[in-house]
Amino acid sequence: MTASGNSATSFSAQEIFELCHDGRATRAESVTRRDTGEFAVMNLAGTRYDQERQAVVVAVGHDEKTQLYELQLTTDKKGEE
Repeated sequence: MTASGNSATSFSAQEIFELCHDGRATRAESVTRRDTGEFAVMNLAGTRYDQERQAVVVAVGHDEKTQLYELQLTTDKKGEE
């Protein structure tokens, strides 16, 4: 997970990447991006992945406040809408 934005010291979005390896090279593919609007993302940290619930909790420091996000794994089958 990374944070990105225009400022050198704070960020206006958080983005999650999936690491993929094809046997020769490793690449990062963006999975999702969330705009944090008026809040600057100063730092973030995630908990250990919970396999039973298929979830992780991420704490994001927005200016002087902290916001918690729970992210759950979902799968989409190719060809389904």
